[in-house]
Amino acid sequence: MHPYRHIPALCLSLVLGAVGIAASFSGPAAQLSEQIEGAFKLLNDPALQGAGHDSERRAALRQIAVETFDFTETARRVLGTHWTARTPDEQDRFVHAFVDLVDHAYLRRVDQFGNQRLVVGDQAIQADEATVKVNVVAKDGDSTAIDFLMVRTAGDRWRAYDVKIAGMSLVSSYRSQFNKIIRSASYDELIKKLEAKTASRDGVASP
Repeated sequence: MHPYRHIPALCLSLVLGAVGIAASFSGPAAQLSEQIEGAFKLLNDPALQGAGHDSERRAALRQIAVETFDFTETARRVLGTHWTARTPDEQDRFVHAFVDLVDHAYLRRVDQFGNQRLVVGDQAIQADEATVKVNVVAKDGDSTAIDFLMVRTAGDRWRAYDVKIAGMSLVSSYRSQFNKIIRSASYDELIKKLEAKTASRDGVASP
């Protein structure tokens, strides 16, 4: 089993499944707090409760995730040196496949998580990148420290591109897995696997 296997699920579920937040910051910390609070309100919106609103609720959660995370930056870092070898169309296709993977694997399970409180701590800013420290406090009082790595985008908007728990990151996890596929097979095989995986979860037969 890959040692980083559960890092993406844990990080994303904690971000979007939090039931409370404590923060009084500006800049990247304040913007991250705002997005988490938006997810909290959405998950508790009576108009979106019940199985009959699953699709609507998931679409809204995905939109919040897209606003919170710069998935293009994440995808670029995940592919590493393989990113520059891709054409713009290939890069767009990879980003789409990557976001679908995150959506199907984690965002659609976010309702299973909750009863956690996020406490935003220090932020360190260097030029157009920042690290925001967050403690996730469970109902029993246990605390998990998470680093959100963020990048400044257009309009002075800060968005996360990586999350780390105990030094292990979402980007490193996926980079390791994807590199293994590319080296043992090919980049085209990686894309096929990603698209087949999300297609099968939608009830579409894999090629």
